[in-house]
Parts: sequence; C-alpha cells; structure tokens
Amino acid sequence: MAAPEDMQSTAVSPETIIARIDRLPVTRWHVIVRIIIGSATFFDAFSVLSIAYVVPALIGLWHIDAKDIGLLFAGGFLGQAIGAITCGWLAERVGRVPMLRASVLLFAIMSILCALSHSYDQLLAARVLQGFGLGAEVPIAATYIGEISSTKNRGRFFLLYETIYPIGLFAVGLVAAWLVPNVGWRWLFAFGVVPAFLVFAMQKYCPESPRWLASKGRLAEADAMLRKIENYVSSYQQLAPISTLSVAPIPTVRSRVSELFGPGYRKRTFVVWGLWLLSFFVTFGIAVWMPSILHTVYHLPLEKSIQLSLIGTLSGLLGCFVMALSVDKIGRVPLFVFGFSLSGVSLLGLSIYHHVPLDIFVMTTAVAYFGANITSVGLYLYTAEIYPTRLRAIGTSVGTTWLRLGSIASPYLVGLVLPLYGISGVLLMFGVVAVAGAILARSGMIETKQRRLEEISP
Repeated sequence: MAAPEDMQSTAVSPETIIARIDRLPVTRWHVIVRIIIGSATFFDAFSVLSIAYVVPALIGLWHIDAKDIGLLFAGGFLGQAIGAITCGWLAERVGRVPMLRASVLLFAIMSILCALSHSYDQLLAARVLQGFGLGAEVPIAATYIGEISSTKNRGRFFLLYETIYPIGLFAVGLVAAWLVPNVGWRWLFAFGVVPAFLVFAMQKYCPESPRWLASKGRLAEADAMLRKIENYVSSYQQLAPISTLSVAPIPTVRSRVSELFGPGYRKRTFVVWGLWLLSFFVTFGIAVWMPSILHTVYHLPLEKSIQLSLIGTLSGLLGCFVMALSVDKIGRVPLFVFGFSLSGVSLLGLSIYHHVPLDIFVMTTAVAYFGANITSVGLYLYTAEIYPTRLRAIGTSVGTTWLRLGSIASPYLVGLVLPLYGISGVLLMFGVVAVAGAILARSGMIETKQRRLEEISP
C-alpha cells in the first residue's frame, strides 16, 4: 500500500516526525507494544514485591530480626537505584529498546539466584543484583511508552499501561497467599524467570522510539517505522493532515546529565526528586512491611497475614485506575495534591491510637495506600513529560533513583521505629511524609495536561 498522500510532499525532519506521531490514533500496533512492555512491567512489579511475602516465612527459618528484614528490603532497592541510573544513561546513547531487553533479561536470570539462595547473605546479594534489572526496566519502559503516545490521550494511554505495575503487586500477593504456605517461598522467586521470553517479543514487535531516533538524526529509520503505522491506519480511517505549526524547532543537542541542573530544568528536577522520594517512602514502606507487621505484631498466621495485606494492594490498584481515567480531564497537579493529602490525613488520624485495632489498621492503611498509589503511578507519566527527548530516559531514571532511596530508607526506618514506638510511631512517620508531599506538589509542580511534549520541554 502506498504511503499516505501528504507524506509524499512533506520533507522528513524532527518536527514532522513529532507531528506525525501526534496525529496518530491508538492503533493495533500501539496496543501490541503496550501489552508486551506491560507484561515486562508486570513481572518487574511481581519480582520487586515478592520479597515482602517471602520474609515472613524466613523469620523463623533463618532466625532474622527486624533490622535484618529492613536491610534485606533496602538491599534490593539499592540495586534498583544503581541499575536505574546506569541503564538510563545508556538508554540515551544506545536506545530505549536495547536497554529494555537487557534489563528484563538481567532481572529474570537473577530471579534464579534468589530462588536458589540457602542463607540470608546469599539472598541479600542476589536481591541486590536482581535490583539492577528491576530498577532499569520501569523508567525506560515509561520513557518509551510516553514517546510513542499522542498528546491528546497521552495521560490515559500511558497510565492504562502503567496500571499493570500495581496489578503485578496485587498478583504476587494473590499467588503468594497459596504458594508460600503450601509449596514454599522459592517458587515465588521462580516466577521471575518468565519475562526472559518477552525479550524475543520485544525484538520482533517493538521498534525503537521514533522520537529518540529523530533526536539522534536517524530520520530515515524514524520515517520508515512511522510509514508502516500510517499505512495501517489509513487502510481504515483517514489521517489528519500533518501540521508542524505548533511544533517548535527541535535542537539536535547531545544529552548531558548536567542539563538536568541547568536554568531550564533545575527546579523541575529537584521538585520531581522530592515527589519520588516522598511518594514511594509511603507506598513501598506500607507495601513491603504489611505482611510482616500482621504476622509479628498482630500474631496472625502467615497465610492470613498475606490475605489481609491484599486488601491494601487492591485499594492501591483502584487508586491507579482512578488516576488513569481522570488524569487527562482533571490534570496532574490536582490529583497529586489529592492523593498525597488523602494518604497523609488517613495515616495521621490512625496514628493517634496507642493500640491500633486490627480491622481499623487494615482498612485505614488501605485508604492511605489508595491515595499513595495515585501519586506513585502518576509520577512515571509526569517525569517523562517534563524533560525533552534528549534527557527523558536519564531524567526519568535518575528521578526513580529517589524512588529507590525512599524505598531503601522507609523499610529500614520502620525496622528501627516499630520496636521503639510501635504501630502508632510508624503511622505518624508515614503521615508526616505524605503531608509534605501534598505541600510540594501544590507549590512545585507544573501542569502538563493536553500539552505537547516538545512544548512542555523544549
């Protein structure tokens, strides 16, 4: 089939590549790519949180205490922080898709080492190594999905992909509730091997980001990929004419990490770092400790502890869908302020109890987790929007490093605070952090709703 008529007379330039991406409706190709990348992200989430459901079984088996648990949680997040920075930097140079494939293969292979661990030290080392791949996959995938989306429905399209992450968090709890008590904890890690097979699907169906190709001057490759999609779309609906009037000239500038701290992006960088840190301090602090708190503080059986922790995870998943379906109508800033505020008020209110009843603890933390997940899932979208293509992968990856730092500090601090101040002290800590997030979102964020990426970030 011939190329769309208007392309025959339009010169290929970075600006026309962007305009052509922007006029595309969601196609079968978009859906296939979203399913493949989303499947990798699902298993990333599954593997990240699997340790939370393994630890209760190891407490008696390996005789580990609260500090050991906190270090085990923190070690995995440390590996993720290093992997995010390293692979994000490489994604700006060698491309989004090659680094996606490498990160997925790495964390799948390292899952085997986790399953074969026979001591606390071996598992700690394996989780750090696995974290390299886990930390790299999500920010690079978020960058890629954002770059193939059009302006009009970018928030909805992106966040419907991103909700696969909390689905993975919910699924690991669902699987663990039966698997760990009945078959053993090693099999939960074994599931992490499955995404290795997705590497072949990425090779076949996921071409390189045309935005990234255009930014590197590889216009012929970007043009060829877009022609295939345009030919497919034009076979069942007429494409709108190409208009580059609203696309500012796109500079071909080499990406430099230092530009994150330059006059144009310094404030954005520090604000989004703070949002990542505060959001995931709460989100992962609650998520990874919930089964262990229910098991050790409330003295529930292992299976019951895992089952009750799923209430919070399901609530968080609902929060993600609320964000996905409303973000293009309500906007980023109002939803961030709402999510942080709801989480903070819930946790601070609950912290006034000296002895928190079990049912109140479970339901109120579920409400807090609902609010926290609105912000945590929205941060992947927002961070990918506030940087230009030449900085998008490294900016998102470095931003998620603060996710890892928050995720390192939070479980470790819970391990210190819980024995000294009990559940109330832990809830007070989380509540204060969430309120700080609401204040930062209200004062520091910019609204990106319905704005072209090149307009937001020249």
